[in-house]
Amino acid sequence: MSTLSHLVRPAASILFMLELMMLTAPSPSAAQGVCPGFDRKHTITRLGGANALAPGGDHSRTRAELQAFFAANAEPLREVLASQGLGEEVADALLDAVRQDTRVAERAMSKGERLQWMAYRKAGRIVSIENVCLDLSGAAPAFEITVPIVAAGQTVRADCTLDVAADHQPDGTSTFRVRAAPGARVTLEGPAGSRTIIDGGDPTWTGPWDDPYGADYTFTATSERATTETVTSYTFLVPRECLNLALVGRTEEQRPGKPETCTERRTVPRPERPAAPVPPVPPVPPPASVEAARGSWILRPFAAYLFADGETSGAVNTGSCPCPARTTYGYDDGYGLGLSLERLLNDRFGVEARALYGRLDDRFRIGANGLAITESAVRDYWDLSLGLNVHLTPKGALDWYAGPFVGYGVVDGHESFAVDRSLEHDARGGLTWGAQTGLDWPFGSSPWSLHVGARYTRYAADPVHRYTDPDGAVFEQRKSIDLDPVTLELGAAYHF
Repeated sequence: MSTLSHLVRPAASILFMLELMMLTAPSPSAAQGVCPGFDRKHTITRLGGANALAPGGDHSRTRAELQAFFAANAEPLREVLASQGLGEEVADALLDAVRQDTRVAERAMSKGERLQWMAYRKAGRIVSIENVCLDLSGAAPAFEITVPIVAAGQTVRADCTLDVAADHQPDGTSTFRVRAAPGARVTLEGPAGSRTIIDGGDPTWTGPWDDPYGADYTFTATSERATTETVTSYTFLVPRECLNLALVGRTEEQRPGKPETCTERRTVPRPERPAAPVPPVPPVPPPASVEAARGSWILRPFAAYLFADGETSGAVNTGSCPCPARTTYGYDDGYGLGLSLERLLNDRFGVEARALYGRLDDRFRIGANGLAITESAVRDYWDLSLGLNVHLTPKGALDWYAGPFVGYGVVDGHESFAVDRSLEHDARGGLTWGAQTGLDWPFGSSPWSLHVGARYTRYAADPVHRYTDPDGAVFEQRKSIDLDPVTLELGAAYHF
């Protein structure tokens, strides 16, 4: 075994040297000058072998295999392109073209064809060799991929600056003076139609204003400037046998891009024609004011909703039990009807007398020893007042007023015979005061108006709790309840 090993190793070395000599030996075509000026290193005579990017292939590789190879080796291929000075834009376009199978053709690589560079595998890494020549002995089908990169060129901005001056002479000749940007085209539209007044050459124009009073004159400036763009096309070859990426070359083409246009308009309106003298018109007496037609009195019937909330509490002894019973008594919201009469002192001030009859809910509860009795009913409420109204819009279509008032208010109390005892809540009447506001919306020229209003009344009912025990003895205690009702009114107003 040792002797055989010593014999095999020299034989393998001799075979490797013979193969290397055959690969590097000049081919007959090279001797005939297919690749003149190229040394052995830069002359490619075969594509397969250990230096292939995808070894083990043949000429029958498909586009699907090409796409799979590029997808699996995207990053190494990007590094090769970057080493040759091709940026991300070219790399993205190449990978997209292969992935989408666009701009991919098929052709045979010809003898003597020059390549700017070709990528190959060396020691497991993908590297590239520049300036190589093809001297292949047999057919070499390959994929040809063309990648165009468009770069915008210099753009000349379109300029539609337009200045129009009009010189109007009512008793003489009127003229226009127009100045536009160089290269702009200016048209004039007037009573006689449309015509071009500037189209290259002198960018200024002066002309007559033929019919100043007949119609408006419009000046329109248009300009167009062409843009250019550079298309750099990169042509790559990928032999089917090895899938080594190679750059054949690049070309540049200048082509016109999308033109830039602009438009600017100036309209000169017709001047006002001088009016002929008009004879004086005798003065017309002004119509009577709305307020005077409405009269000096305002009668307002209305319905009202009252927001009232007041409660008081106390304790009474309901019998032999020494435990006092807890009582609560209070009032809640209600409704009512009212009538007011206002005497207008002038356009701004008026004095109003007002009466309201309402019905308020009340609630009574007494409880002791875990038992409770609750009673509720509806109680009468009277509100009489006298106020000063300040009319905030005396000349307006709507009559809005506000003002203070004083008056007198009273609400009924409650009497209960719970647990055979008499418990009376005797509410008190008293002085009231507050503020109100209202709005009268007239029905056209009719003396009737829609009336809405609101008022806040400061009123304390302050009932006296009067308790009569089984022996007939009477005990009284004064309590405090602030009702302070807020009243919303809806009704009508009659001016007379």
